[in-house]
Amino acid sequence: EKRGYTWKLNRKYVALKALGMERYIRLRSLGKNYSEEEIRGQILQPKVKRIYQKPVQIHPKRKLTGIQALYYSYLYQMGVLPKRPRRSPYAIREDIQKLDQRIEQIEFLMKHDITTREQLATYREPLQKQISELMKERRKLYRNDSEDSGKARLSEINEELKNLRKEVRMTVRIEKHSLEIEERLRKAEEQNQNEKRVEHKEKESQEVR
Repeated sequence: EKRGYTWKLNRKYVALKALGMERYIRLRSLGKNYSEEEIRGQILQPKVKRIYQKPVQIHPKRKLTGIQALYYSYLYQMGVLPKRPRRSPYAIREDIQKLDQRIEQIEFLMKHDITTREQLATYREPLQKQISELMKERRKLYRNDSEDSGKARLSEINEELKNLRKEVRMTVRIEKHSLEIEERLRKAEEQNQNEKRVEHKEKESQEVR
């Protein structure tokens, strides 16, 4: 706007008009690289490079399946693995602020050989039982807080609870986030198919000319 451009944003196709122009033109008419998704993507893409100058190093020892494969595909589409896609879809790039979480989550899945949400629940169950048992023990120790040995054990219990709860939270987050990732990948595929259809129509139009 500072350069004299006037925009129409609240519509299906974003349009602009420069100084001296009588009519607005749709950005789409300027080519496939000027769609709203593409422009947003170009704005977000540098953020990936600024946050991670070097590719993320994740080296699976075997073929990944289930939610491990889901996370790996997501990081690939985000453009942070050594092998990168030609262009990362906007639906995935906008999630770049959670990249550290996504990396931590796939490392957790690979470390514990978890490939399904059912396995996540199975992994979490004994942790929750341990938490319950430690809580009972801690309540008993609180009633005898005058003993030095009891205070030392309380410190140990609190540290154990901290680590156990961290793992429980991780499993819950992965369950939730894996569903979000599936949805983002679905949107990315839709975007890819739409772009292919547009390219096909443009190619047909050029051939007719």
